[in-house]
Amino acid sequence: TDFSFVHVEINNEQKGVYAIEEHFDKQLVESSAYREGPILKIDEGGTWESTLYNQNHEEHVLFPYFEAAHISVFKKNRTQKSETLFNQFQDGSKLLSLYLDGHLQLNQLFDMDKLAKFYVLAELAGYDHTTRWHNRRFYFNPVTQKLEHIVYDVLPFAKEDEDFYMKTKLLRAGTVPEFAFDNALFLDLIFKERFFYHLTLRANENYLDSVFALLDPELTFLEKCIQTDEPDYSFEKNKFYNHVEFLQDSLVGFDSLWEVKAAKFESPIDWVRPMAYKELEDTIFLDNVSINAYSEEIDSNTFHVFIENYHLNDVELKSVQLDSGQNYMFQFNDLSRLKAFSTLADTCSFFTVDKPERIFFEAANHPGKLYSKKILPWKKQSGKVARMNLETPHFNGVQKVKIQGEFVVNKMFYLPNGINLEIEKGSRIIFEKGGGIICNNGINAVGTKYQPIEFICQDSSSNGLTIFNGETRMEHCTISGLSNLNYDNWVQTGAVSIYESQVSLNHVRIFNSYAEDALNIIRSDFEISDLYIDSTFSDGFDADFCNGMISNSKIKNTGNDGLDFSGSTISVMSVQLKNIGDKGISGGERSNLFVKNVIISSCLNGIASKDESMVFCIGLSIEHAQCHLMAFQKKPEFAPAVLAVQGFYNSDDQFNKLVGLGSEVIVDDKYHLGQQFIDIEVLYSQFNK
Repeated sequence: TDFSFVHVEINNEQKGVYAIEEHFDKQLVESSAYREGPILKIDEGGTWESTLYNQNHEEHVLFPYFEAAHISVFKKNRTQKSETLFNQFQDGSKLLSLYLDGHLQLNQLFDMDKLAKFYVLAELAGYDHTTRWHNRRFYFNPVTQKLEHIVYDVLPFAKEDEDFYMKTKLLRAGTVPEFAFDNALFLDLIFKERFFYHLTLRANENYLDSVFALLDPELTFLEKCIQTDEPDYSFEKNKFYNHVEFLQDSLVGFDSLWEVKAAKFESPIDWVRPMAYKELEDTIFLDNVSINAYSEEIDSNTFHVFIENYHLNDVELKSVQLDSGQNYMFQFNDLSRLKAFSTLADTCSFFTVDKPERIFFEAANHPGKLYSKKILPWKKQSGKVARMNLETPHFNGVQKVKIQGEFVVNKMFYLPNGINLEIEKGSRIIFEKGGGIICNNGINAVGTKYQPIEFICQDSSSNGLTIFNGETRMEHCTISGLSNLNYDNWVQTGAVSIYESQVSLNHVRIFNSYAEDALNIIRSDFEISDLYIDSTFSDGFDADFCNGMISNSKIKNTGNDGLDFSGSTISVMSVQLKNIGDKGISGGERSNLFVKNVIISSCLNGIASKDESMVFCIGLSIEHAQCHLMAFQKKPEFAPAVLAVQGFYNSDDQFNKLVGLGSEVIVDDKYHLGQQFIDIEVLYSQFNK
């Protein structure tokens, strides 16, 4: 999260310096160069309700607030309204549920390198506040179908006594569930290797020197800001240097200790002592540690309701309030009473014929008092996500898979991380019956002019070609009739989708794509030459958060943009774009584009620079366009955009430009500054009439 300090003044009264921290929304995700996806949390209401009760009463009560905590999501309404986001939230909930249950194969749930980095950075902060379960925030990456931590609420050196929290956690035995739920870390060899790697890399003076060299100007400025309110305040770098020395000393023998200690446990449950929850004898009731109720829409007229009881006494269900305003009354004694929570929650389920809103119930320790709880509008998730279901042990011990000749893909062909896929020249890969290829370690597909490699689908049913990690090299490849990955809620946008790879494409031809993007590259560095894309449902080539160059290429007959770049730095050299449904070239979300010797013909719009992007063109020809050059701000979190062209040729009767408020278009040294806000949605509706 973005974190800073501000002076606060209310009605001309100075209130001093306050901290301001970014909230959990799509802007947080996208500013970190990720695609929008849901941000999940473990609801912490029961924690604070229990804490408040025990602070106000001499006799403390042990409540199962951790066991009762349900998984929730930020921006609930927006998530529920979007089928895509809601499906992603449900998949993220499955992964987070497995994590809370002590799932042992953490690489199925997390990007392991980033997971280890999260714990190491927490150690460098000198306090484990950010790793407490109720401070965790999880981004579900819809591309990888894995969770990634959002670092939040760090509070460096909030305790005087130094500690090596990972070692303390390892040595702590017979602990409560909330302190042991993630002890699967100690049983995972991949995590151990990455943790020691990042700790060794960062727990030293050289690393701190590099960090402070980068941050010093901002640290100095913020220190002065705080001193206007607290004159004696100073930022103490020495705490960090002293702490890394402490960590280095603590590392001595830690590896062997980890090995010995982990050998004594088979699962995180082995760290947990039995909990002695007692029935309540008075009228104590905590709303957040009572019942949890979930609903799942079966069809337009039927909903399934699932209820679990975490209250320390029996509860009797009375009725359900429906969205229609009616009440559904319980009629079955065996259904209506749930036993007190002891070690597992007693549960029940039933169906309603309208959307359920609230559940009404009585607690046995307070008869006659009617309580109610809002029903969560989603199913309690369990099970695995699509990627986990595709992982099989068939390739154990295999380092490389080679395809030669004709190869029919009539189901999902999934290659796990660590296995290279090599496709021999002249090979022909035929996709049938929803078949798709997913590679988790790059791909090497090098054909020749006379022996190209072909990827073919005749019936638009394919699940495309999806590539993660490693190096992706494709030469003299023809890709025809492919759709995108769309398998059990795992969706990519490209007929060819490439993520976090080093990409080299040369003489690649993509025809008749049924995907949103014929080619989609994300968070990668690429070099592309002689790319040819013809006849695609939407965008030709879409790159998000990339650095790269595309040259000597041709794209035509696209339903939407020819080249679409977001958050990227790209060179576009000697490219032709023809019969483009919308923009020939689009640069958005702080993209920096250098465009040289480009010809765009027969399009709705020529080139667009959006949302703080800077697009510079040398030698640009645009013919038969409704609007030739566009620069505007569409999203409020960005600033206006700049589009500069030197050497502009236009064969149309007139030159049309669109310049939004504050944005700039410069054509052969003629300067145009936007004077009014432009509603792009309204504008496009006019274009499409």
